[in-house]
Amino acid sequence: MKSTSNRKNIIYILVLSVAAAILSALPPVLSARGVTIKMGSFVMVASQLSGIFTSIRLILLVIIVLIGKKAGMIISFVIIGVSSIPSLPEMIFQRSYNSLPGLAGNICAIIILYILYDFIKNINIYNRMLHMLSQQDPLTGMHNLTAVRDDIEKRIKNGDTFYVSFLYIENFGAINDMMGRDFGNTVLKTLAGRLIGNTVEGEYGGKNGDSEFVLVVNVAKDCQNPVAEREEVASRLRQFIKQVKRPLIIENTEITLEPRAAVVKYPDDGNDINELYRHLDDTIAHYRNQSKMELAFYDANVTNELTENSKIEDRLFRALSTDEIHLVFQPQFDLETGNLRGFETLSRLEDENGKPIRPDKFIAVAEKTNLIFRIDNWVLLHAIKTFKDVVKKHPDLIISVNISANHLQKPGYADYVLRILRDNDFPNKNLEIEITETVFAASIDTVREALTKLRDNQVKVALDDFGTGYASLSYLSQLPVNLLKIDKTFIDKMDNSDMDKDFIKLIISMGHVLHTKVLAEGVENEKEKAALQEWGCDMVQGYLTGKPMEFEKALEII
Repeated sequence: MKSTSNRKNIIYILVLSVAAAILSALPPVLSARGVTIKMGSFVMVASQLSGIFTSIRLILLVIIVLIGKKAGMIISFVIIGVSSIPSLPEMIFQRSYNSLPGLAGNICAIIILYILYDFIKNINIYNRMLHMLSQQDPLTGMHNLTAVRDDIEKRIKNGDTFYVSFLYIENFGAINDMMGRDFGNTVLKTLAGRLIGNTVEGEYGGKNGDSEFVLVVNVAKDCQNPVAEREEVASRLRQFIKQVKRPLIIENTEITLEPRAAVVKYPDDGNDINELYRHLDDTIAHYRNQSKMELAFYDANVTNELTENSKIEDRLFRALSTDEIHLVFQPQFDLETGNLRGFETLSRLEDENGKPIRPDKFIAVAEKTNLIFRIDNWVLLHAIKTFKDVVKKHPDLIISVNISANHLQKPGYADYVLRILRDNDFPNKNLEIEITETVFAASIDTVREALTKLRDNQVKVALDDFGTGYASLSYLSQLPVNLLKIDKTFIDKMDNSDMDKDFIKLIISMGHVLHTKVLAEGVENEKEKAALQEWGCDMVQGYLTGKPMEFEKALEII
């Protein structure tokens, strides 16, 4: 395409050059012969015709410079120079200066054409700089997002089969915040140098965001083994990851980066660049919290799950606004006396068609979107309002409400709970806050302060799902916990081996050493109940003693 355009330009320049040369030769001939044009009363003498031809020639020469750039300027100068030669002997030897105006005109034409060429040259330099800036990241010198997109679009038009990877640095934000932006910029420049140095022919790399890079890897069109092809790409990308993980020493400080890579394949995972990029973002969003994940290929189930989560999020928003979240209550019983201890408050949600949404599903979505704060507050308030009159008649009844670990880190949360109790005239001693072991991954000082204030005001604290997360004796000893709840998974396995039984016994003993009561969740038969009672467990909760139920059914049990 480009060679065809060049051939056309050469033909145009040749034709225009011939025309300009002819126009340069005409004025002397017309003057020598004294040509005059008469049309009625209109008369045009040779000098006037010469001026017209000279002007037309200048226009042609300008066009030649515009098309041919430097070569066009040289051709134009040659044409002007050759046309000026005949007038020189007359001026030098005959001392006649009749041709002086024409010579001056030629000099002016040369100046004009040179100025035009210089202007075009500067414009081209400026355009090249703009193009370079539009294709290059100014900090790292790598191709920028626009250049990478152009390369991918080109590969798509060519019908290539290729993989695209987003390589991002998980801990770059922390490095930037701790060491400063200038330090972070140096990290990015050093990292970009490593990536560029590792790129081979057929690959393409660029910068996509603050701490994200794009890598494009070609594969053979005739590859017959998809598994081997994927492994080859994975191996290649792991080489890039290895380069990123090499320790960096900057300003006498050694740092180690945590790279993650998401990968899609064209055309299998998307028909255009926007779909490929969207699926890369989906993969990152899905695997981001999995610390061991360094390289993940796109799976259509990822997008389906994110779409489902998005629908659940929308449903949660509407349900919270219209009080459509539904509360049920599961009873808890004292093993020694058989008396009802109280109820755990559980939230339920249905989709638009009335189909139940699994609690673990919508709670997980709520935690990722921070809707969990609104859900916690909604459940707490409605549980208190529901049982407000009941606990006045049954002063020993405990109403337990689950609270997210993130909520306990918010300043003033304990004061908020106490204010809700006060405003609704609900006795503090009848409320129990349930937390999970994820609180130990949070700021332990902030959590301890909030829980201590609640317990100092007679609100009880239970540690839910004990044994499945981060808890240890050192952590537990720091928190004002009244109750340990053994997770259902341990109860389900208690008949598998003596080790599983011993583990449950150990949890019960640990709770008693810490001066807390112990409750077993998920108790479903008399055999489990009897064993737990023999081992000293204080309370049980599960289908054996009562499924989650409506408030009216809970009143009957009370």
